[in-house]
Amino acid sequence: MKAMLIYNPVAGQIWQQFQPETAKTYLEARGWQVDIEPTQKIGGGADLARKAARQQYDIVIAAGGDGTINEVAQGLVNTPVKLGFLPVGTTNVLAREFNVPQNYEEALEYLPQAQSQLIDLGKINQRYFLLMAGVGYDAEILMRVNKQLKTVAGKLAVFTSGVENLFYHKPFTLKLRFEDAQGKRHRLKRTVMQIFVSNASTYATDYKIAEQAVMDDGLLELHIFKSKRFRDTFYSLISLLLRRHKEWVDFEHYSIRKLRILARKPVPIQVDGDLVGYTPVSIEIVPKALHILAPRREDPPQIE
Repeated sequence: MKAMLIYNPVAGQIWQQFQPETAKTYLEARGWQVDIEPTQKIGGGADLARKAARQQYDIVIAAGGDGTINEVAQGLVNTPVKLGFLPVGTTNVLAREFNVPQNYEEALEYLPQAQSQLIDLGKINQRYFLLMAGVGYDAEILMRVNKQLKTVAGKLAVFTSGVENLFYHKPFTLKLRFEDAQGKRHRLKRTVMQIFVSNASTYATDYKIAEQAVMDDGLLELHIFKSKRFRDTFYSLISLLLRRHKEWVDFEHYSIRKLRILARKPVPIQVDGDLVGYTPVSIEIVPKALHILAPRREDPPQIE
């Protein structure tokens, strides 16, 4: 089994630095051939993954957070190369989605016995995403978070930025044009604090925002959190934290295939935990676009 291990040298917190040689030694003891490649620039993970596909590697292993895994996946779309992943970042939502242990040394153990799954991807303009796109509040959080503090404090830095953003955030009006699961076209105008477009059920560690989301059903889940004032935004956040958002009167959900978002003023967008730009934006599902390696379905779920 020929594998390329791509890792982000600055992923995660400073006390949890990844040791690529440990992974290489473990896998080669089990008959794999492993080449190590660090990412050295923005977009470098995608370039390395494309190189692996050209050179006919069997597997590419991405070691990092969800942003690193997303970047590597860009280079493997619609190729036969399988994507494995080791959770090393601040948030590791994809690992939780597929029951991969959060400790990368434990996660290593799943790779030799992993099974291949063919999953859908979301596509936002010309970029793919595995998990979720966020428009609005959560992207504002990422704009405000102190990157040095994030390296030291991890999720606490993101949480602090989220609380701080509550006092700066202003709801915005969006025009939404989308095609639902039955092919029916919709045109909506909503004043909101946040929109999620989900391919996976899990968000920001272990929040199940989109419980109905399945990564191989050919659909995305659109979640709209409406808000016109500070009070609405505050209660929307509380309902989200308490996992009661579906009961919140200012919440809407649709299963969709494609979406166009327009706004009078640019609104920030994040995908899989990284900022990617601003509205306007087009989003669609790309069915069966990526082979990933995940624990076998009969394996018991991880216990933390």
